[in-house]
Amino acid sequence: MHDIETHLIEFVRSLFDAIGWFGVVVAMTMESACIPLPSEIIMPLTGSWSRRWAAVGRASWWSASGWRAAT
Repeated sequence: MHDIETHLIEFVRSLFDAIGWFGVVVAMTMESACIPLPSEIIMPLTGSWSRRWAAVGRASWWSASGWRAAT
């Protein structure tokens, strides 16, 4: 079980790093289409990912919060 969880987290993390905010949209679309990618993994990673982008100046805190609220 731990291996599956680790692979899912790494997949979502690499998706976010590869295509940015659109990765959040893709991941949530996959979850809505009943593909086994739980939002319990997607949303916490989105929050930490948006904080990281806001910290390095690639996104403001407000835009990061807006994207989190929209997804």
